[in-house]
Amino acid sequence: PAPGRWVGVLLSWVGDFPTGLAAGYITLAISTSADPTGAWDVYTFPYADELGAATLPDYPGLASSSDKIVVAVNEYQPGPTFLGSSILVVTWSSILAGSVAGHRQSLPDPTLWRIRPAQVLSPSPDVHLVAEASTTGDVLYRKVTGAGSDFDASGWVDLTSTIGVDVFGVPPAPAQPGSPSTILEAVQDGPSDAV
Repeated sequence: PAPGRWVGVLLSWVGDFPTGLAAGYITLAISTSADPTGAWDVYTFPYADELGAATLPDYPGLASSSDKIVVAVNEYQPGPTFLGSSILVVTWSSILAGSVAGHRQSLPDPTLWRIRPAQVLSPSPDVHLVAEASTTGDVLYRKVTGAGSDFDASGWVDLTSTIGVDVFGVPPAPAQPGSPSTILEAVQDGPSDAV
């Protein structure tokens, strides 16, 4: 709401994932006005590990505050091999100037699973994040402050150990008619969204 724009996110890749991957991308589409039926600008961000090998940025989460857009993803290499979750921060000031020069992108952190940025419903510049600790299921929290210049991958607080929030558990498999009666592949633990 602060910049009066619409924002969308799209995952794409080149190659035959999960056996091969030439490139993985997140694309941000941002309306040029408050009218979502008008023109849109498109910005594409490639994803790679610390050695430069392409990764697949899966399950994107999106939030926008008064000064930034935050996208969180789970990154995979072919196999598929989970590398960890990462965060992309793009400043509104750079977008409104027609550039994404003010963006920061973390490397995948294997200790984090399913980072979910919470949609900001106030004029605050802070974006709050929740995630699951990938080995314990603990509930983790942090916030990204400022315009992204102070962003790094640290700063997570374990809410399970500090205030006793229950760990993320695996929900029951959703029921369906016929056989099989449940969809086992649809079940994953961790946060699905945050507000």
